[in-house]
Amino acid sequence: VSTQSTGSQLWACPGFPQFILLSDLQSLTFYGLKLRYPEGRPVFQNKCEEKAFDHKFNAHLDTSGEWSGFLILQLLVFTSCQPEKTTTDGICDGIGQLRKSNYGKAARLRIIEILANPVLRTSLKESLYPIPGLIYSIVKNCEQDTAVMLKQGVISGILEMADQKYALSTLQELGTQNLSGLSESSILCIIKKCCSAIERPTWIFVDSAIEKQIILACKNLVASLICQYSSRILPILELGLEQEKEEVSWVKTDTFGYEKVVFSFLHEKILKSSENELNINTLLKWLDEWGSLKDKSTYAKSKTASNK
Repeated sequence: VSTQSTGSQLWACPGFPQFILLSDLQSLTFYGLKLRYPEGRPVFQNKCEEKAFDHKFNAHLDTSGEWSGFLILQLLVFTSCQPEKTTTDGICDGIGQLRKSNYGKAARLRIIEILANPVLRTSLKESLYPIPGLIYSIVKNCEQDTAVMLKQGVISGILEMADQKYALSTLQELGTQNLSGLSESSILCIIKKCCSAIERPTWIFVDSAIEKQIILACKNLVASLICQYSSRILPILELGLEQEKEEVSWVKTDTFGYEKVVFSFLHEKILKSSENELNINTLLKWLDEWGSLKDKSTYAKSKTASNK
């Protein structure tokens, strides 16, 4: 019996599509958190309050979502692509030929949805290991799914897992691609998240050499996007500076500082330049200039004050 036939039979089983596509994968900690704080993570008066809250609702220690994820994510990955090889840690399971069936497309959309959700990323932990490889396969081979992925906001998920080989490869590949056709909000999200990661890394397990590669990939992606949208980049950046707090969130986020400070620095540079001056080398030079800025805290405070 062929793999395709077996997959079709599996998806025809009553309840299987609902199980693989609609199961709620968030951990028990987030269930309790959302019930008690339906309007999102509360605002704290001091660090002691926040520390006590994080101790009580410590989602990073809760593995209840992770164990469900090992099964469902593996099924989604194998439905999405035909892997070239499999490994015990699952990191290579998403590297292979993307399946063209409707089941494969549905599975990829569900994976994109999961990776774009910060609550699910925190809940699923190590069960996410096969996902960067699949995302890399999508970016390399499917322009349509790549566009959908970026519009959904998966850049945050890619950056969080950038210490993994294929997440870094995805960042590097995106920096070389033509990303025309993105919405203003998608462009803004990618630039802001990459700028934030340049100053405050979101990945965990990485040595200094790999971290330099990740930061360079972030810079190249930012520079590439700005050059591709140079004719309307200033209004997009100004929109980002005017944005207030994002949508309701139950995970720890940054209120202003890191999220906008590099972004603000870059905006000032572009504002003083003409469209003809915008090129990859110039933008990389500006980003390197930020890296060598001695008094970043003073600059950050000035930007925070001016945006209140």
